[in-house]
Amino acid sequence: GGSQFFSDLMAQIDVQDITARISEMLSAPNAAWARIKSDTFTVEQLYKKFVIPMVVASALCNFIGGAILGPATFGGGISLIFIQVLGGLVSPFIGYFLLSFLVPNFGGSASKGDIFKFLVFPMLVSSAASMFSIIPDLSILSIVRALISLAGGVYALYLLWLGVPIMLGVSDERRPGLFIALVGLVIVCLTVFVWMASVLML
Repeated sequence: GGSQFFSDLMAQIDVQDITARISEMLSAPNAAWARIKSDTFTVEQLYKKFVIPMVVASALCNFIGGAILGPATFGGGISLIFIQVLGGLVSPFIGYFLLSFLVPNFGGSASKGDIFKFLVFPMLVSSAASMFSIIPDLSILSIVRALISLAGGVYALYLLWLGVPIMLGVSDERRPGLFIALVGLVIVCLTVFVWMASVLML
């Protein structure tokens, strides 16, 4: 039941491990990818250990940062937290579906587990950066939080770029084409998803 799932989820969350992995991806990304390649996580384990806690924590920080401004933004914050969590949970599956098609067409080969690991671990960095959205959106603080969030997103893209040959088996020559196709398709899919979620919540 739901209580068993929650208990299992809490038992698998290891904040120290998450912090260590984020630190390694920031300081030694190639070594981090080599370690990730050898890790044997199932998709369920990846979600319980990394995706769910980071997505929820990031969304809560965003909600708190908005709620500090007052009750006028509180209702909108509830809607945003729902869309952010749902988007964070769905995006790895969207990426997996796209990469399952793209990777063979670019001469690569990757298991389901490797594709999900390739997508999930850069999310740790971007989610950690987005936690700075807990900073109220006031004056110079809004610029600080925007820059940190942007830096996290850009660095996550850089991590994906580094991980393509290691995790997906795509050659350096064909890496740019795969990377551009993946980023473009993910942007389109997530834009459609956010639009649909926004319409449903109106």
